[in-house]
Formats: sequence, C-alpha cells, structure tokens
Amino acid sequence: TLNVALAAPVAAHVVVLGRNGNVTAQGPVSEVLQKDTQLHALVEKEQDGVEEDKYDENINGRDDTDVEEAKKVIGKLIVAEEKTVGRVEMAVIMLFVGGIGGPLIWALYLGIKSLYLGIKWAGMLVMIFQTWFVGYWASQYVNYLPTDTCIPALKLVAPLHHLLGLD
Repeated sequence: TLNVALAAPVAAHVVVLGRNGNVTAQGPVSEVLQKDTQLHALVEKEQDGVEEDKYDENINGRDDTDVEEAKKVIGKLIVAEEKTVGRVEMAVIMLFVGGIGGPLIWALYLGIKSLYLGIKWAGMLVMIFQTWFVGYWASQYVNYLPTDTCIPALKLVAPLHHLLGLD
C-alpha cells in the first residue's frame, strides 16, 4: 500500500518490496519497522502528515484549504509510470507451456480443434451445396416440361420398384 501509516495499525504481517520488486523485509509490523530505518522514517512522516479531511473542514464552515498545499499532498506519493520495452524469452514460454500440460497436450488439443473446425466447415459447405442443388432441381421444372426433366434418383429407384412388384 502507499500509505503505511494507515495500514500499519491493522496489519498483522508486512512485506517490504525494493525498487526491483524484490522482498527486502517481511514479518510483524514492529519488527520490520525496527529493522528498516527508511520505512520507519516514512511511517513517522506519514503519521505527522495525516490531517483531518479537507472536506470536513469545509462542511464545518472553515475555509482553511490552501490549494498549493493540497496539490503537494495529492502528488506526494505518486510516481510516474515507466514503460519498459522487451520480449519474452523462448525458455519462459516453454516453461509456461510445460506447466500447463506440455507440448504434446497442446499438439493434441490443436489437432482435435482443427479436425472439429474442419468437419464443421465441411458441414456448412454441404448445406450450401444442398440449398443450391434444390434450387437448381426446382428450376428444371420451371424451364422445361415435367416430361422432359430427367431425375437421376428415379432411374435408380424405378428398377427396384418394378422388382418389388409395386407397379
């Protein structure tokens, strides 16, 4: 947290991080404050700086707010965000992939997913072809006389119909 003075009374365990994100100290609040002199000085400074809320003063009718002092307090604990440029090394990526199943699991997953999507696309293409074919077949009855229209399926069914004696 940025305001140690407010969190210290209710915290049971404190972890102090350095500039690089490394843990510099940890433990109960009193022990960490004894070991880390910079943190102890920061807590004392923050406790001295804790004042009654400026809004409460305005509600009570007092107008003691100094704009410049308020700007100093607002920006005191804020550090400009630094953008870093870099890349993730392949060893880190392989460690991640290995941690969530390994390359064989990913190859199997991607293979099954590709097969599923391929079958799904093939099904969609068959439906498009069926719609086109039904339209083409129906147009044969519009453009030609029904007696002149050739229906290939009936050429296969007619001999069976005759053999079964359904004439």
